Amino acid sequence: MIRQLKVPDELRNIPELLPRYIGTIPEYSLALVAYTVSMYSATSGPRKDQVTTPFHIHFAVVLHEPDVESSSDDAKSSDDAKSGDGAKEVQSD
Repeated sequence: MIRQLKVPDELRNIPELLPRYIGTIPEYSLALVAYTVSMYSATSGPRKDQVTTPFHIHFAVVLHEPDVESSSDDAKSSDDAKSGDGAKEVQSD
């Protein structure tokens, strides 16, 4: 799905504006992640006087997914380069 967002006006409404992403986000995807970070020190308990930093992810938007075929080709090329196999198969018409 392609949708043009009005930044910054629509950023607060991303979960209502865009459909939920179903499945696993592929490696090498480009994503926008909105999160908040806070910090506090506990006043009692086992973590007394320790600084705690919770991260809260509000939403993530997948902006671009890599092409599956080119991603696997890139991974194969990378594996060939690591193994020292620089040979490439050439097809003629």
